[in-house]
Amino acid sequence: MKVDKFTGNQGTISFQIVNKGKYPAFMTHIDVTGVSRSFFASDNYFWLSPDEIKNIEMTVKVRDKNAANQFNLVVDAWNSNVLTKEINYKQ
Repeated sequence: MKVDKFTGNQGTISFQIVNKGKYPAFMTHIDVTGVSRSFFASDNYFWLSPDEIKNIEMTVKVRDKNAANQFNLVVDAWNSNVLTKEINYKQ
């Protein structure tokens, strides 16, 4: 996970998603929670085969001017556990 660059409330993050299971992850979905936001991801709602690695780049704009210093990056699929990573974007 890499917070590439944030200026004020807008910036980019890049990360990898890896399917370590023995079945495809169906409808793998990326979201940002914990703040009012908008974002654009290089991919979303995709199939991830076993052992497949997907590189994702996201542009995130935090819309709440009084937001905390972090938000949650959430990755889930219909047939897998939800993964959550706290992102500290005001460094």
